[in-house]
Amino acid sequence: MSNFHIINFGCRATQADGGEIEREMLARSFEKAPSIADARIVILNTCTVTAAADRDARQTVRRVRRENPQAKIVVTGCYAQRAPEEIRQLPGVYCVVGNSHKHLLAQIVDQKMASGLQEAATDDPPDANERSLAPSCTAEVYIDQFTRFEKTPFVGQALFAATERTRPSLKIQDGCDANCSFCIIPAVRGRSRSLPPDEVLKQVESLAAEGYKELVLSGIHLGSYGRDLKARSSLLSLLEALENVKDLCRIRLSSIEPLEVSEGVIDHVTRSRRFAKHLHIPLQSGVDRILRLMRRPYTSDQYAQVVCSIRRKIPDAAIGADVITGFPGETEEEHRATMAFIERSPLTYLHVFSFSPRPGTLAAEMHGQVSPQVIKHRSQELRDLGKRKKFEFQQQMVGRVLSVVTLDRADHDFTDAMSENFLAVHVEGPAIDPNQIVEVKISGIDHGLLTGGVVGSR
Repeated sequence: MSNFHIINFGCRATQADGGEIEREMLARSFEKAPSIADARIVILNTCTVTAAADRDARQTVRRVRRENPQAKIVVTGCYAQRAPEEIRQLPGVYCVVGNSHKHLLAQIVDQKMASGLQEAATDDPPDANERSLAPSCTAEVYIDQFTRFEKTPFVGQALFAATERTRPSLKIQDGCDANCSFCIIPAVRGRSRSLPPDEVLKQVESLAAEGYKELVLSGIHLGSYGRDLKARSSLLSLLEALENVKDLCRIRLSSIEPLEVSEGVIDHVTRSRRFAKHLHIPLQSGVDRILRLMRRPYTSDQYAQVVCSIRRKIPDAAIGADVITGFPGETEEEHRATMAFIERSPLTYLHVFSFSPRPGTLAAEMHGQVSPQVIKHRSQELRDLGKRKKFEFQQQMVGRVLSVVTLDRADHDFTDAMSENFLAVHVEGPAIDPNQIVEVKISGIDHGLLTGGVVGSR
């Protein structure tokens, strides 16, 4: 049987999709290849949130073809859903599978293998509803629009980052019903849908029983969790249920929208025995006019109230934000206003995104597009500000005792770890096994990392 190698791009939700694809490929007796060069089939699970993400995928197609000319390249994910015709024109691409058919990818590849990889498949896979585009092209395309997407099976299972084996990410929600003017994701992932609470609990209990100490819950619009279910639920009720899972020490959220960080959620984080003191809350801009153009449903004052409430109730919490710079019409004064807003806020780190016009979005057609040179300069200013905010937060931790989970990377005189409040820590002393919760007294900061020694375990 042939082997395969998966390359995942983008967010935790996309990576979780990759975990499910891997599981299904293995279930069909395909074997994992250790590298691109060793693989007969290379699957690119793509992102399309920015033009840079698209470019990374195209460059990877070329790299795979260069390193392994005989590999059959299968492109799936958000970029495949948005621009299948663009992808199928790339030399070396054998098959394009959109998000609408991602749950059938292993089945599609299996059938094509059975019919001979050198020949085009002549029959549709069961239930695939294939729609081939531009028959003159070589690569086959499996894609459908999202008119029936809510009936598509939920794809995704726990996945580990390539550099860690101790913090599995579990996707519990997919899709988005919002209509932000800059975002292509609703068009490529469909409407919001949730993994039922009993299934979430089942998977969390399984991971806890395997000994994992920290779990990251991920989704595209995580705060909308449960609204689509017949028996309506909510993220808060799910978090309350997860408090009772045996052997699970820590739960972390990947990201949650400002208006969905209710006082109830904050209070739960405050008193929880398991919830990490860490919340990532997208800001995008500190200027109300730009927020309205972005179609974001909150004001800068509302955002400030949320993050200040978190800081007041959880003094040691890490609070992160996404920020988009160079949105159409953003003036230099408005950029400065966003910088000032962040400066006086209790945010501890930033994820900075340069505005990238996505075809089909309202923002792509707006007047006042900002030049790439100006966007680059503003992005660097925001990243420098984010580094300063992070360093200030790190300084506050010196002399404190932090609870950390040890990661997969270890040396003879230190162990890499992640603190409850989302700070990277070098634990000094003999190497500690991965996936251990230990208490570390922070003694200093070295090359951007906290350092310290173990004073206890949990």
